[in-house]
Amino acid sequence: PRALRIPRKAPPIASPAPVDGVEDRLAEIWREILGVATIRPGASFFDHGGHSLLVLRMLGRVQQVFGYAPGIGAIYEDPTLRGLASRIAERVARPVAAEDDWRILPLARTGTGTPLIAVNNAATALAIHAGFSAERPTFCVRIFDGAPGTVHPPRRMEEIAAEYARIIVKAQPQGPYLLFGICVHGNVALEAARVLQAEGHEIAAVVLKDVWEPHFVDRLMSDRRMRWQDRMHTLRRKIRRWRLGQLSGAAFLGSYTLVRRSGLLHVARALRLIDRVRRMDLEPEQEGFLDFLTRARDRYHPAPIDIPVLHAVTDDVPRGGRFDASLGWEHIVTGRLKTVRIPEILAMREVRIGTDALAREIEIFLAEARPARQAPPA
Repeated sequence: PRALRIPRKAPPIASPAPVDGVEDRLAEIWREILGVATIRPGASFFDHGGHSLLVLRMLGRVQQVFGYAPGIGAIYEDPTLRGLASRIAERVARPVAAEDDWRILPLARTGTGTPLIAVNNAATALAIHAGFSAERPTFCVRIFDGAPGTVHPPRRMEEIAAEYARIIVKAQPQGPYLLFGICVHGNVALEAARVLQAEGHEIAAVVLKDVWEPHFVDRLMSDRRMRWQDRMHTLRRKIRRWRLGQLSGAAFLGSYTLVRRSGLLHVARALRLIDRVRRMDLEPEQEGFLDFLTRARDRYHPAPIDIPVLHAVTDDVPRGGRFDASLGWEHIVTGRLKTVRIPEILAMREVRIGTDALAREIEIFLAEARPARQAPPA
């Protein structure tokens, strides 16, 4: 079964907006998406509370109104109202091509290296792309467009990954494939690589960031000492992120079941101290999609897989004691597995931390594998 959704498209527009009115029409879209009263021409989308999911919604509305929407990379290159309006005006003055598949987001089209294909996580993939020493095409693939009211019936991880694999082949018909995923999205990326490999495609590598192997999660939950170490580490990291302004107070408190059940957050919402009760700093639809993937991951037990894997582990996960350096993947990945420690990897609005370091590690990993692939058979 597929996710049930309300229609993605608004009622059709009778005619495209005139070129000389692009900025005004775009400002209307921004006010609608961001929930603000006024937008200055030089204002940044992110200065008004925009984030990656709202970028996708905004570009969807732009497509509906103007019959064209630039790639997601455009909003990160120039996030101002006037800059995006100029790009749209230039394009709508020419004949409009057929709409691209919304599930494929081109982040960067130029370059000759193996394309980087991210399973969701568009903002981080774009930040990694900026850190490569040479141009490399970069895409994001997705099966959820952020439409309000979407319901996700339970699905097996293998089914979800197979759908992503079909989209990946549509984005890049031939391998080798270089896939990327964060947290539970990394579980999807690795299983999608398994599907592609079974179909005869070459996998250059799967790049993971802080991805827990499901068997390892089971072990964590059954070991009281490991569970306590994980909870204390997570608490310290959340406090740090809250102090740095990377996590809202509402999400910090709402991430704990006891706080949510106490009713304190509902009182805070009634007093308008917070906008809503939340468990993380995501839109409700994005939070629901993450829950959908997490439930699939929790029922999933991967078989051994012979695929090159680069795993970047940050300080967001505990280390030492009974915690495996690779978070359990050494028991599953029978191919080349390299675990690197990068203290922090973050792409948030205009902030990039650790993404250049990860880009360098990806290039090193691919370069180290190249001689082995090119060596003549013994």
